[in-house]
Amino acid sequence: MNELVLAVVATAGALGGASLAGWFTLRAGAVERRAREAGELAAVVSAVNHALDRLELELRQLPPDVASRSKDLTDRALERTPLLAWAIAQASRHTVGRPAMLALDGYSAAASRLLLAGPEPVLHALAPINDLLADVEHRDGEWWVAWRGARGELIRVARVQTVVNDKGTPITKRRPGSRSITRSARNS
Repeated sequence: MNELVLAVVATAGALGGASLAGWFTLRAGAVERRAREAGELAAVVSAVNHALDRLELELRQLPPDVASRSKDLTDRALERTPLLAWAIAQASRHTVGRPAMLALDGYSAAASRLLLAGPEPVLHALAPINDLLADVEHRDGEWWVAWRGARGELIRVARVQTVVNDKGTPITKRRPGSRSITRSARNS
């Protein structure tokens, strides 16, 4: 009987110790994962911001869309000659617009990466930027004010999404069901 009690006590001690070690490992893994996710979010938002900086620089180099009588006459003439309009558009796209297209491509890649792991509030803050880009042909003073406001809001929301706990460990607020970027990159 004494041996049975000793075996039960030893088994309970071993199970208790293993359970405690497993719990500590689980907690440490969760803290490390949250810190990694916060770093990933910061890196992705930084990449999006860099791409937006490049895109803004190129957009400011493009000629403005100014309404004038000569522009209206040119537009009507080009409507009557679709092949000439196409050729001019191709020449413009491959010369004046090429850097802007490359910058837009860079933004598209960075924004797509953010879509994989970005928290919902950050994705909502990205929507006005995409809406403005859909209307990029009509950029005027109001468009640029809205552009700067939308970019500022994106950065503000992204910063709010990464907070630090009392131990200095970053905690990322992610939308339910989103995956980390490194995990999704490994799986593809």
